[in-house]
Amino acid sequence: LAFKPNTDDMREAPAITVTEALRARGAKVRVFDPVAMEQARKLIPEGADCRYCESAYEAIDGADGLVLLTEWNEFRNPDWSQVKKLLKQPKIMDGRNIFDPALLKKNGFEYVGVGRR
Repeated sequence: LAFKPNTDDMREAPAITVTEALRARGAKVRVFDPVAMEQARKLIPEGADCRYCESAYEAIDGADGLVLLTEWNEFRNPDWSQVKKLLKQPKIMDGRNIFDPALLKKNGFEYVGVGRR
């Protein structure tokens, strides 16, 4: 959620725009940030279409896909088998290009990295 990792800085955070756009299109979103949850709640209201989660794995449990918007170190090397098990569909949109596209493709994920071909 935070604009940059290791902070609770929500100024101009892409998460604000992305969650608003998804919700406007009828999506239900679940969000998680290791530090910025309190600040995010001031800008991204919780409701029937937005739930704040206690962990990254909780946020993706049963989700149609994963969208990464902040490059926290703890997100860099997830348990990919667990991620695949939790997601309804193995789809990942990597807004920070921290994941290895070849590794994800090899493991059966559909991957989009912003600005990558």
